[in-house]
Amino acid sequence: MDPSNEVDVFSRRSIQITFELLRKRNPRLALAVRNIAGGEPLAKDYDKLLDDKDTDHFRVELDSYNVREVVEELMTFTYPDAVDRQNPGVNIMARTLMQDWLLLAHQMVANLAGDD
Repeated sequence: MDPSNEVDVFSRRSIQITFELLRKRNPRLALAVRNIAGGEPLAKDYDKLLDDKDTDHFRVELDSYNVREVVEELMTFTYPDAVDRQNPGVNIMARTLMQDWLLLAHQMVANLAGDD
């Protein structure tokens, strides 16, 4: 299975955009997210793109409280009064990223339920 299809694996760009969206609102959390991309990327099985950092993927190992916090912070960009009329794409990106982080949160909850 391709690791980039796993819910706890995020692309470098997804991590960077999440960081950019969070950094003014929650610098501590933004730094924790940015540090994910500072780690070792997952192994790639295709030779051509080995040196292309844009194809890097990372496993997110934040705790469930931080993942929940990321979802909550990204959710604030989806409120009608948060829509940036000069750059509505920010809200679309935030909504898409929120869904990715929400999938991770759901997996974490399911894993906790499975441990019982």
